[in-house]
Amino acid sequence: MADRRIRSLAFAVRWPVVTRYFGQLLVVLVFLDLVPLGVSIAAGDYDITARYLVLLPIIGLTGWILGRVEAPSDMRKNEALVLTGSIFLASSLVSTYPFLAVAPSFMDAFFEAVSGITTTGLSTLSSLEGAPTTFLFTRAYLQGVGGLGIVVFSVAVFIAPGLTARRLADIDVEKDIVAGARILTRRVVKIYMALT
Repeated sequence: MADRRIRSLAFAVRWPVVTRYFGQLLVVLVFLDLVPLGVSIAAGDYDITARYLVLLPIIGLTGWILGRVEAPSDMRKNEALVLTGSIFLASSLVSTYPFLAVAPSFMDAFFEAVSGITTTGLSTLSSLEGAPTTFLFTRAYLQGVGGLGIVVFSVAVFIAPGLTARRLADIDVEKDIVAGARILTRRVVKIYMALT
């Protein structure tokens, strides 16, 4: 069994597949970032609002272009691993620019973004007193979104689409990471929304 899993990771990554789904996830990221943008407008944090208004159209256009790349619809486990690592890095980089309104340097802003999206929760800032409402909200929001991503990724990729996955998610998807992840995402989002 372990030998079969190792062999499934030995295939070369098909970059058009990773590129296409990466582009689609960038578009999803833009929609997710509309929430902190709305909070920045409501809270009057216009420096952060301006940063989102510059950044989101660029990310959305890039995602739309990459999402149109011709690629097979199936995805292998190794491609899912590359895609997940790439989108966590991209999410952190996207969040770094708005955080620069608060953090003293790029590395501090990047650390805050990575800490949020990976659900670590650490901070380089000595005090959060007086920090803009949008910054505090976005850090907490990133932890929720990052946690959701980790849960969906773990269930979709690491639990084989056999009996356990079908019982867990009540799905009948055989060896289709993308379809299984979509179904699992819908269910996990409903749970997250109910808990939130």
